[in-house]
Amino acid sequence: LAGSGKANPAGMLRSTALMLELAFDQPVAADALRQAVDAALEETPTPDMGGKATTEELGKAIAEAL
Repeated sequence: LAGSGKANPAGMLRSTALMLELAFDQPVAADALRQAVDAALEETPTPDMGGKATTEELGKAIAEAL
């Protein structure tokens, strides 16, 4: 998947949310990231989620949701 634009970064970003919450005591930021990922996946799903969005498109949708 590397370099193909088809990877779904949601798992990595959800792991980042856990890090924010548990390691850095930032539960508000963690929750905002989780909500942004969920919203973006609804609107801009990647192929593994039945959509056609590229990794970059999903990333932009997450950034906009934040």
